[in-house]
Amino acid sequence: MGRRPKGGGDRICPVCGLPYSTIERKKHGDRVYLYAVHIVKLPDGSRKRIRHYIGPENPRVSKLYSARAAVKKIENVIDFLGYAKLDDVFIDLLLEKAEKLVSILRVIKATRSIQN
Repeated sequence: MGRRPKGGGDRICPVCGLPYSTIERKKHGDRVYLYAVHIVKLPDGSRKRIRHYIGPENPRVSKLYSARAAVKKIENVIDFLGYAKLDDVFIDLLLEKAEKLVSILRVIKATRSIQN
């Protein structure tokens, strides 16, 4: 069931932040859900699969509208950062959120390469 994303690269789980081995697609009714699968080697030499839910493969929203809205929101944040006075706590919070955004975008890109 699981597949490896093409092209290798960093495959970071958006749930736990650790690298994952494959992405698994599970069908429930007419919907398909994605899971990041970690394969962990146990002390006795056996392996265990840990799955983290990523989200639906085809969410029922207008992809074009939501993508444009997301880009606009990011542009607004960038504009705000150009003139805002930021303390270290806020900068650290923004860095944490930016890293999470990058992880999610990598998963989306990896799942797209699986579908092609």
